Order: sequence, then structure tokens, then C-alpha cells
Amino acid sequence: MKKQNTLDDLINEIHQFHQSITAQSDEELLLFSKTLFSTTKPTKTANALLIKIYALVLEIFKRKRIAIHDTHLKAAIALDQGKLLVLESDEDKNIAVVFPA
Repeated sequence: MKKQNTLDDLINEIHQFHQSITAQSDEELLLFSKTLFSTTKPTKTANALLIKIYALVLEIFKRKRIAIHDTHLKAAIALDQGKLLVLESDEDKNIAVVFPA
């Protein structure tokens, strides 16, 4: 039986995929986002789409010079999984809710 990804594994995969899209232009990222959202087919892993979308959102925040930390990603993944959580600041809350939205 295949082991499910842990939260840290997911975050590492998000960062790895993020590295592969950082050199793309804004236009290329826009096209990439359109292909992501037009593809609703099942993927090999349940988290494959999440990884790509979160990496894309991470790059958008980076280009807007907004610092994103792993705690934001962990909170976003928890929200995406339907979990409740408590975050210290309104800024952290605002950042975390963007990813699953």
C-alpha cells in the first residue's frame, strides 16, 4: 500500500514545482493557470492539482513581493481539507484563505 503524502511532503512538492515555474513570464503563467482550471480530469495523485495551483499562487504572491511562509501553506492545506484552525494575525488569515479559494 502506498504511503499518503504528509503535510511536509506536500509543501516540499509545492516548493519544487514552484521552482519550475519561476522563470515563466506573466503571460505564460496566465496560460498555465487557464490550462489548470480547464483540466478537471482525475490525476495520478489526489494532490497533483493542489500542488500546481498552490505553486502558482505562491509565485503570484512572490511577484507582488508578499512573503509567504510554510505556515501559510500549512494553514491553506488544512483549510482545503475542511479543517478549522486558529491563526494569530489577520494578515496570516488573509494569505491562507487565498490558496484554497
